[in-house]
Amino acid sequence: MNPALAPILEHIRAGAFDAARPPLLKHLQKNPRDIDALQLLSRLNVDSGLLDAAEDPLRRAIAMRPGDPELMLRLGVVQRKRKQIGAAIATLRKGLSLAPSITALHAELRWALADALLFADDEPAADALLVELAQLAPTPHYLTMLGSHYLHTARASDAVDLLRRAIVQHPETPEIDSLLAFALNYDPRASAQDVADAHARFGRGVEAQILTPPPAFTRQLERGADPERPLRLAFISGDLRGHAVSYFLTPILTHLDRARFHVALYSTAERHDETTERLRALAHEFHDVAKLHPKDCAARLTEGAHDVLVELSGHTNGHRLFSLARKPAPVMISYLGYPNTTGLRAIDARLTDALADPPGAEALHVERLIRLDPCAWCYSPPSPAAPDRCPEPALTDNLRDASAPISFGSFNSVFKVSPAIIALWARALREVPGARFVLKGDYRLSGPRGRILAEFARGGIAPDRVTILPMTMDTRSHLETYARVDVALDTYPYTGTTTTCEALHMGVPVVSLASREPRHAARVGLSLLTVAGLPELVTFEPDGYVARAVELARDRERRRTLRTDPALGLRARLASSVVSDAPRFAREFERALREAWRAWCAQ
Repeated sequence: MNPALAPILEHIRAGAFDAARPPLLKHLQKNPRDIDALQLLSRLNVDSGLLDAAEDPLRRAIAMRPGDPELMLRLGVVQRKRKQIGAAIATLRKGLSLAPSITALHAELRWALADALLFADDEPAADALLVELAQLAPTPHYLTMLGSHYLHTARASDAVDLLRRAIVQHPETPEIDSLLAFALNYDPRASAQDVADAHARFGRGVEAQILTPPPAFTRQLERGADPERPLRLAFISGDLRGHAVSYFLTPILTHLDRARFHVALYSTAERHDETTERLRALAHEFHDVAKLHPKDCAARLTEGAHDVLVELSGHTNGHRLFSLARKPAPVMISYLGYPNTTGLRAIDARLTDALADPPGAEALHVERLIRLDPCAWCYSPPSPAAPDRCPEPALTDNLRDASAPISFGSFNSVFKVSPAIIALWARALREVPGARFVLKGDYRLSGPRGRILAEFARGGIAPDRVTILPMTMDTRSHLETYARVDVALDTYPYTGTTTTCEALHMGVPVVSLASREPRHAARVGLSLLTVAGLPELVTFEPDGYVARAVELARDRERRRTLRTDPALGLRARLASSVVSDAPRFAREFERALREAWRAWCAQ
């Protein structure tokens, strides 16, 4: 790249788009045939949200260098982002035919083409591209690409099997370890110890690669190792946007004592939206670190001189665990966005409660557990987007017919819908003649839909008894869809959190299967339903789970009360429970942070 473009590239990486554009356009006026500058202009337009202006610079570059597969890749990616899928597939296929085999560029083209093919709902073609790549070049990068593909097409067990084989081939690769740890949360075959071991392995691998000592925390110490002084608090997350995490973070930010906490938000999200702006308004500082290298992100966090840093992502998309392993703050805490240990000893504590992580769970964590009893969550309904309670489908269909068929349902992520839980749903359907099942989520692809229907068929349930709904475009429409569900059935071994709160808020009872093992992901429903005053809807046995579902299906009057009674209904119960008491929860959250800070000061 022309050295004159280096400062412009740094501006783009830092998100300083207004600073990057004038010098780049000036450079192109003088050097209109500079292909590197044209690529940079396209990237600037993409990163700043000007997708319609991102294609022309690449076409100008391709006209000057028509056989360049890298330019084909960039153009194909832009076309995919603009939803010009046919054009993207053609461009990427041409680029792939020109790229040298088994190079980084070849792999990028394959991945981009597979992504475009998936968008076109051609899962077999996408599978073939990625499986062949992993066979030809079984490097960590390509194997994790294939594992991620399996996860995103609702094949968690396939992802786990692949990643276990990959670890044998590449035993010291934290990137593989992280993806395996994440995938195991969804695998019903894995024990709590299996999951914990995978996370600990990740932590050991990362720590072995960190050669620099942690910061000296000079600025924090200059303010004093005073256990009671006001604290500089930071949150880092890839979900500071329209995401479920915001429903639980908003009440905390709203009610934190600003005299005691200076709040900074660090976003690793690729895009921001109205929710981002609402969260930004609740903080003293907001930093976009999405494009920073892990080492640079750690340096930025260290520069903030925060006393306490709360990470909200765990091993989910946008996480910065490779940055946090460098210990950029004296006290670091994991909370909210991930149902497990991070595996990093650099993270001091994890916030949970005694139901989700009962006594004994400490052995499965590298962090110290701080329990926010009686419940580790505070739910903020998306008002004013939340509609009024909806009548039951069975009541709406025929108010005078007590035998009107009911609808079970689950609006949980497709990642969580395992064959094991579908088998139990099928049993409940067989017990309730005429009952239907409604699924809603990211079911755009026919592959996951077909696999789910095949599992129902194995359980004796015909496809016409299962309705699969796509994601809705806005929160209100999503919540209104609960009008189609009489009884929600939780997923397993990864239970719902936001979906459980949403269902209760809309008056829909939720039946949950909890693990007897101290496995957080499989016990969140236990925590939420217990504090909402519905412990009878939680069971520890598959037979009991089916029995509870059938009992509710047959108890029309109880469902009517839970759905519609202004005093005894689920919305009222949720609103009067500790799950909805934001001021109380904020004080409890502050107590937990202060406890962790005092422990550091005492060292």
